[in-house]
Amino acid sequence: MEQTTDQLNAENTALTQLATQGITVLASSGDNGAYGRTGTNSYPALLEAPDPGSQPFVTCVGGTSLTTGQNEVYVTEQAWNRLGEGEGATGGGVSSYWQIPAWQPPNLTTFNGGSATYRNVPDVAAVGDPVTGVAVYSRPNGGWLQIGGTSASAPIWAGYLSILDSGLQYIAAGQTLGFFNPTLYNVAWLYSVLDGSNGNVGDFGTAGYNAGGLYNNCCGLGSLWGGGFAFNVLTANASGTPPSPITGLKVTPTKTSLALTWDATSGATGYAIWVDQLGGGGTLFYTTKVAQTYVTKKTNFELKNLLPNHFTT
Repeated sequence: MEQTTDQLNAENTALTQLATQGITVLASSGDNGAYGRTGTNSYPALLEAPDPGSQPFVTCVGGTSLTTGQNEVYVTEQAWNRLGEGEGATGGGVSSYWQIPAWQPPNLTTFNGGSATYRNVPDVAAVGDPVTGVAVYSRPNGGWLQIGGTSASAPIWAGYLSILDSGLQYIAAGQTLGFFNPTLYNVAWLYSVLDGSNGNVGDFGTAGYNAGGLYNNCCGLGSLWGGGFAFNVLTANASGTPPSPITGLKVTPTKTSLALTWDATSGATGYAIWVDQLGGGGTLFYTTKVAQTYVTKKTNFELKNLLPNHFTT
């Protein structure tokens, strides 16, 4: 059932109040591709960005198909699309009702065919393809199950943001993320989803949207990159006068650990430590982006359980 104008506006009032209170609401982009809940009721199909994901004060989450390598190392993602198999696809598109929010830059949203005037969704993405989905344990259903859908993608992002919020409160004297979308589009350092689409012109007579760099209406700004994105969010949300640079940094290595110490920094309430994997020759190994972010209020930290003799100082 489609929402009426009165229902959309009432919902928006509630979401505006939540955003004003510093609360981020996440919603899935849907599992019916670019056609939403009712777009395929006609032929050719209609493009639809369903509510509530298209609301301006919602962080909308799309779905990807995830490929991993040995030891489950990240390899790549593409837009989830199994419409031809009857297994759904990531929702996404352009609202026909809500104007583009101030925090959603038109130069990004139009890069892969989005709108410069109306709200574009999704904002971000995570694994949603049931074939490459996530494991859940349900005893009544026989134990471990593999599930998917953007109803799995949205909780993944919700859990991740709750961790970032806790980290920020810890190192920034109780500061919180608040409504996340302005920070999201300011930092925007994620895995770009470059391949795939969320439509099937052969079956439905109307093409969907294509994936691609910067922003696309299949997977938004991309899927979460834990370490690097967390580091940037934590540092971008620091308020007040910037602290002075870190001095006196000392690194003491052992075979499988690094002990870090540094001098207290004027104006700092905490420290974010970003550890990134390096490839041969000391260059960043961007293909997997294996990174971790830690936070502390102390002036020392020990990194443990590193690969023997696989780091430089």
